[in-house]
Amino acid sequence: MVAGFTTTTKNRPLIISNLELFFRQKQVIIKSKRLYEELNVFIWNGPKAEAMRGYNDDLVMSIGIGLWVRETALRLRNDQIAYNKAMISKISKVSSPIVLPKEVSLVPDHQKTLEFTVNNKKESLSWLM
Repeated sequence: MVAGFTTTTKNRPLIISNLELFFRQKQVIIKSKRLYEELNVFIWNGPKAEAMRGYNDDLVMSIGIGLWVRETALRLRNDQIAYNKAMISKISKVSSPIVLPKEVSLVPDHQKTLEFTVNNKKESLSWLM
């Protein structure tokens, strides 16, 4: 994997659309005079949003990418939290403890049997060996 963010012809319109949505919903406060000036010359040139000729859109794209990554990371984080909660909710509690042997014999691995007691019944995990 390579560090960084690749802007492509497929994700650039999505980034700009997301940026526009943040501005329309007033979720972003601009305190940078340079960014504000770049936003004033950031226009639609046919089907493509870009800076006017002779100007830069570096700061506009930087904030757009930053907001895109922030939104994506938050969504993925929320999804992960939901998955973890669902997984934890499915874990059941064992009503009686499993008693494991206190001593391990010095028997070769191919001859070992691991026995334990659950509800006064002897169980073996030798099938795992």
